[in-house]
Amino acid sequence: RYAQRMSSRRRLQAARLVNGVEPTRPVTILDAWGGDGYVSREICASWPRATCTVLEIPTVARIAGEACAGHPRIAVVAGDQLTGDPAAALGGEAADVVVLSHVLQGLTERRRRELSAQIARVLAPGGCLLSSEFVLRWNDRDSLDVLLWTVARTAANWQGDALSASEQDLLLRGSGLAAVASWWVTHSSRAVLGVKPAAGVEPALRPVAAGT
Repeated sequence: RYAQRMSSRRRLQAARLVNGVEPTRPVTILDAWGGDGYVSREICASWPRATCTVLEIPTVARIAGEACAGHPRIAVVAGDQLTGDPAAALGGEAADVVVLSHVLQGLTERRRRELSAQIARVLAPGGCLLSSEFVLRWNDRDSLDVLLWTVARTAANWQGDALSASEQDLLLRGSGLAAVASWWVTHSSRAVLGVKPAAGVEPALRPVAAGT
C-alpha cells in the first residue's frame, strides 16, 4: 500500500522527468528501485523504441509485476541492490539508460558515491544516468523544507543526509559521467542527466527543454 501511495504521488514527476529528455536511438533502460514501475510506464508511453527493466526488492517487485502487466516492453526483476555485476538484471547486457527516481536521497553520502559508481559501470558507452531526487535548496525561502526534512529524518531514524544541487552534480562527475543538464520537476525534486563519454558515440539521451 505504501508503494502504491508513493507511486500515485510521483506519476506527475515521472512525466516531467521523461519529458525533459528524448532518446537518440532505441534504448534499453534499467529502472533501478523503480517502485511499481511508474517511471517505466511513462517512458514506454512516450518512447516507442524503449524497453525497460524494473529492479526492485521482492515485495515491491510483486507490486510492479501487477502494475506493469500488459506492458510487453517492461520486465520486472527482483533484487535487493546493485552489487557485483549490476548488468545481471539485464542478463549481462549493458544499459543505455539507468533511471534513479528518489533513491539517492535516502542514502548516506558514502553509499551514494558507491551506488553512483556502480551505475556508471553498468552503462554502455554513451549511456546516460537519468536521476530525480528530493533536493534542499538551502535558502531563506525554503527554510521550511529544511526544517520538515530534518523532522521527518529524525522521526523515521533515517540515516541519509540532505542532498544539495551541487552534491547531486558532484555525484555525476565523481563517477566519471559528464553532467549534461538539470531541471526541477517539482519545487523540491531536481532531475539531472549524466552521460558516460565515449569518442564518436552519440549520447543515448539529449535534453529537450531542460533548464538549470
